[in-house]
Amino acid sequence: MQVCNYTILANTSDAGIEFNFLDFDLEDSVVTSVCSYDNLTVYRKLEYAEPITWEKVGTYCRKTPPARFRVKDRAAIVFRTDRYIQARGFRFEYRLDTCGANITSSRRIESPEQLPPDGMYRPALVCRWYIDIPQGQKVTVRFETLEMDHTESCYFDMVEVYRGLEQTPDKRLALLCGNLTSHAPVIAISGTRHGMVSFKTESFSTSRAKMTALVLYSPDCDKHITLDERTPSYRLNVIGSGNDRVQDCQYVFRAPSGYTLRIVFDQFHVGSARNATNCTDDYVELRDGGSVFSMLLGRFCGNERVNAQSSFGSTLHLRYVTDSALRGTLFDATVTMVPSLCGAMNRNLTGGAIVTLNTPNFGGSGKYPPNARCLWLLEAAPGKQIEIQFLTMDLQQYDEGGRECKDYIGIRDATLKSIIYEGLGDSLIFNGGSSSKASFYHGSRYANAYNIYCGSNYLPSPYVSITNRVYVSFESDGQIEGKGVSLRVHESSVCAKNYTALQGRIVQNELQKDQQCTITVQVPHNYTIALYFNMFYLYNVDCAVHALKAYDGTHESADRLLGEYCNFATPNPLFTTGNVLRLVFPATDRELVSLQLDATYVATDQGQGCGGELYNYGGVFTSPLYPANNRTRMECLWTVTVPNNLLVALRFEVFDLGSKSSCATDYLQVLDREEDPKAPKADDGQEKVVRQHCGGESPANYISTGSTIRVRYKKTQNFAGVGWVIKFMGVEKGVGVNDY
Repeated sequence: MQVCNYTILANTSDAGIEFNFLDFDLEDSVVTSVCSYDNLTVYRKLEYAEPITWEKVGTYCRKTPPARFRVKDRAAIVFRTDRYIQARGFRFEYRLDTCGANITSSRRIESPEQLPPDGMYRPALVCRWYIDIPQGQKVTVRFETLEMDHTESCYFDMVEVYRGLEQTPDKRLALLCGNLTSHAPVIAISGTRHGMVSFKTESFSTSRAKMTALVLYSPDCDKHITLDERTPSYRLNVIGSGNDRVQDCQYVFRAPSGYTLRIVFDQFHVGSARNATNCTDDYVELRDGGSVFSMLLGRFCGNERVNAQSSFGSTLHLRYVTDSALRGTLFDATVTMVPSLCGAMNRNLTGGAIVTLNTPNFGGSGKYPPNARCLWLLEAAPGKQIEIQFLTMDLQQYDEGGRECKDYIGIRDATLKSIIYEGLGDSLIFNGGSSSKASFYHGSRYANAYNIYCGSNYLPSPYVSITNRVYVSFESDGQIEGKGVSLRVHESSVCAKNYTALQGRIVQNELQKDQQCTITVQVPHNYTIALYFNMFYLYNVDCAVHALKAYDGTHESADRLLGEYCNFATPNPLFTTGNVLRLVFPATDRELVSLQLDATYVATDQGQGCGGELYNYGGVFTSPLYPANNRTRMECLWTVTVPNNLLVALRFEVFDLGSKSSCATDYLQVLDREEDPKAPKADDGQEKVVRQHCGGESPANYISTGSTIRVRYKKTQNFAGVGWVIKFMGVEKGVGVNDY
């Protein structure tokens, strides 16, 4: 009996070792699924474990060797044989599987072959290409293929591009992940003598990541131009003829806060010998921001006149690209800084500041101008959230034909990376269309996507951010104008809050020592209020004294008390009998109180908890007086609207309408605009009952065809069930939803 142990180590912890078995013939015993006799076992180092821990990859016997595999850093191969039948044995080869290189001239780089998974997961991999850039030169990285797992913030698999050789956030030019083939932006490394491209995959990722890119050297023609009151404009003149070199020139124009940039082309001619009309070879590209990640304003080529273009904010990016087929270039452009009609772009909310944002010309009888653009960056203290309340919204109505908002307010949380992110700032993250599904647990509490609002029929609920930074944009077209939009913005931790709209969102996650917090909802007379808790916990307080108290009315008296809430139990909905709801957090002497209150409320004049209109990015609502069995005849209708660019997703958390024998009288209906290409034109877009549920059914999730959906609930006095609870959220078209 023998045991042989072979341990192979790489020369660096990032390097890999590739193994390939050339011959494999062990004891040919009785065929079973267990290698009980002569066998060979492969181990690899368990990542992130200290001290070093070995993880078994697999055990092999008879004539079935391991497939070619790769491990990171080190591997152990253990051969065991008994004293009986013998065979030829095995022979394998191994080599250091390094990737990356030092680059001094234009070339193609590519990630190594992703070998079959060893056991359950593939091995981790880190490749780095170090780029040396001569004086007066720049390097452009053009990705041809980029496919890898998508994660929020590109946390696991990623490609990074750095200016210099230090892998620090301030030197990083780009962080990429997802399926970005044909979508990844071109990254320029200029104004430095070195650059680096890093390709990284983790062992617990499930897909085979791959990347190919061209690293191209060219003269450094990039420029950063700052305009100010002394130099309010810049003249850009480009003249050229035949060109035997690839050029990729990027100009970044910056103006002071409170200004936008306007570019006017006096002459424009960028021609190609290929007669290309799609502007893919030789072109000028404009982006609204400071980088190739920013929003595209337009790409131009040929001899057609280019209209004047304006930025949202105080930065404009111009990119001029040519190849060897260039046939003459002549364009003159003047970039001028223009006082913004929108005021300062950056708004600091630190310290409890309350700021009002108005679209241009807001107030009185004025209307916002055509072709206007505004961009505001709201920033609170680290760890704080931002609350945006809609005071007034009068914009051009949603275009049903084009399925878009022509004039709109857009709100983007700084954590949302499902589209271009941070082209406006210095941290650049880009990930390709995520195939990940949306979660009701997250989406009923936080915005899942970029939110776009238009029209004037309803005021949206307050928007509460995930982090301490939010971008708000406004854009109008050249046609119908309205009065505009007025927003009140502040840190969500503000203690005293008053709400008067017929629906809204209440978020409170902070209590100050020795300070009582009061939140009041007051709606018109003859209305009642339903409050639905999305999330609630309150601890590190004396619950007997400092629990949240909810009152039905303005008076804090025992006979008006609806309930007291503390610890981690999420309360059932609250239903007032009058038009005022008052929430009180008593003052506490504790330095640190853990609080999370996230709730939506709806007012109705149809009876307690019966119907209403919700306009929110997510939330929850229930049957009237849930979970009490209210044995009265009722018919209620809820209108649920999410931001105009999203669809409504519904999930039935609870559904109990009693016996199926009452399905004819007690039921819930979902009404939506059914999109059927075969339907007659007269029926196109008409609201129909698309779902009807009753009894003890388990309704499946539903995703609407547009941004509005209605729920009708009908019951009689014979109703014997508990009722229902529905969570909703806004999702982008094509995104699936999870069952949680």
